[in-house]
Amino acid sequence: MLFRIGENKEAEIQNKLAYQFAVQSNNQKLTQEALLSQYFNYIMWNDELKLDSIDIYYRNLIEQYGDFANYNRARGFLHYNRQEYDLCIPAYINAIEVEMTLENPSKPVLYSLYYQLSEAYEQIGDFVNAFEIYNKADDERFSYISDLRRGEIYLTKFLKSRDEKDWTSSYNLLLRSDSLQYEQMKVVLEDDILYFFNYRNQINQLGMSLAHEWYVRDSSYESLEMFYSFSEKNKSALMQQEELLTRTSFIEDKQLRKEAISLNKKIKEANAHGNDFGAGYNSQIQRLENIYYNLENKSGELLIIDLPRLNELQKWSKDYKSQILSLNVIGNKIILMMVSPNGYKLEEIQFNDDVRIALDTILRYHSGESTLTISDYQKYVYIIYDSIFREVIDSFEKIVYSPDGIFNFLNIETLVSDTIESPRDFSELKYLIHDHEIRYSSNIRGVMKLQSEKRENGKIAVFAFTSSETLGSDLQLNELPGTIGSAKAIKKLHPDSEIYTGKRATKANFFKTLKDPEISTIHMAVHGAASGNTREDVKLFFRTPRGEIDTLYGYELMGLNTNANRVVLASCESAKGVYEVGEGAYTLTRYFKAMGVDEVVSQLWAAEDAAAAYIFKSYYKLKQLRKSKLKSYTINRFSDPRYWGNVISCL
Repeated sequence: MLFRIGENKEAEIQNKLAYQFAVQSNNQKLTQEALLSQYFNYIMWNDELKLDSIDIYYRNLIEQYGDFANYNRARGFLHYNRQEYDLCIPAYINAIEVEMTLENPSKPVLYSLYYQLSEAYEQIGDFVNAFEIYNKADDERFSYISDLRRGEIYLTKFLKSRDEKDWTSSYNLLLRSDSLQYEQMKVVLEDDILYFFNYRNQINQLGMSLAHEWYVRDSSYESLEMFYSFSEKNKSALMQQEELLTRTSFIEDKQLRKEAISLNKKIKEANAHGNDFGAGYNSQIQRLENIYYNLENKSGELLIIDLPRLNELQKWSKDYKSQILSLNVIGNKIILMMVSPNGYKLEEIQFNDDVRIALDTILRYHSGESTLTISDYQKYVYIIYDSIFREVIDSFEKIVYSPDGIFNFLNIETLVSDTIESPRDFSELKYLIHDHEIRYSSNIRGVMKLQSEKRENGKIAVFAFTSSETLGSDLQLNELPGTIGSAKAIKKLHPDSEIYTGKRATKANFFKTLKDPEISTIHMAVHGAASGNTREDVKLFFRTPRGEIDTLYGYELMGLNTNANRVVLASCESAKGVYEVGEGAYTLTRYFKAMGVDEVVSQLWAAEDAAAAYIFKSYYKLKQLRKSKLKSYTINRFSDPRYWGNVISCL
């Protein structure tokens, strides 16, 4: 059955793939089973589906196929999402009972059902049943998962009881789970890597939650260090995962990985059916272990994060007269961590419906999906500022800001610190950019790199999508005539700049520039895209020598190095990307940072060509992004934040 594919892989991405395969099968009208598979995987990822719809599909198929287990499981899943636990629990119990009547019950399905039923009992405060049910899903091979799950239950119990014994139990289980994961997981094959980071995210979330509760109790330095450690691990996970996935494609390892995948499949099939291959089975396990060992030795160092201590970060903030602000989304809470010359602090804020609505409204406005009056714009950005940032932004002019979740796509410079009555123009609003120079970082430890000596006087390499020769071309992508003026302006200010326009703006010239020791800044005025569907959709568009389109995917930058210390991405959506829950966003900015670039100037949403050209001309003249944006919105045509707020500086 296709939904078993999803279950056996035990990862969200695999359930989605199973759904896609089932859709294809059903479209070809292959089997009744395909329809059930399609529907099961569809409802698992569609919270809006009505329960009546399940009955309609299953009523027609249940007599022929008899899949009562997943019928009840689907109902339980939807009731759980709606917090209807009195209806959810009986459905899960029925699903387990039916699955157990099968000749060969599926262990992954049963484990999943036990896990979900345990969560439901946890939510209603029945911790005895929550522990008892989960014990049935215990897997000694991966005891770190069991420790994690029990740690989560103890935390929920602590939040209700406020009994410090429950907090301590959760804390001890967290530490053991955190340690055992590295011992028990072989982070080598693609499925293993995805599986590892799925649970890594849960460990980090539990760690931050426990650390915050510790901080609430005594505001100790140790609790802050713990929160900071798990927060940084969480924000680094996405690029660690990407680096490991990239290594799976190394040519010299492909044959070993192919053999490991085959062996892994055979062993899993044997385990699922209770078979024992005897000596042959044992030799296959030994061979798989040897392959894992050889490959893992090449990957293990990527899981190590070198974290500066909090007191080192505070020293940096004193030296640079800056505030460091790290935002973390944990469920329905936002926890902000502040480091400044004045000290450290954690602040908890409820991520309530008013903030969610305001955030969604502003993001849609910035991206051009909707319109707002000036007064309405002011109202919504003020809600975000007043609810989240008012109490945590200090008087320091310089701020280094590390966002999380959906906040990766909001430029807080565009928020207002106060409101005025009946504004007539966007330039009248009291934006944060007036009082603060805000720079971004995917993680706060990255600011320490600013202590390195920068080469400000090196050459600039400019890549412009359009030239006078290509203006009349017939491509799917529009020409960018404003980039011609930008290239000329940069050349005028910096005569030794190397200019690549139109047919010379090729990937080959770009890769050559990366290695040029005389280049300190690379300016890329080309098309960019980040659809938000897959990491393959985070990309830049260059030209071929014949003037056609040539695509550079973000992941092509993995494993590369550059001598440039600054990259300017004057491209649409170059700072936008694919968001992974709890980890951050796949963006071109992150890929360039992974290469060792000190600063990346990029854009969060699609820019008007003329507005972008004006900002970047000013940027190279004034030598500061904030000044160029302040100058930009004094021009009536560009005063709207959607014209200047898309450009951010990332450290």
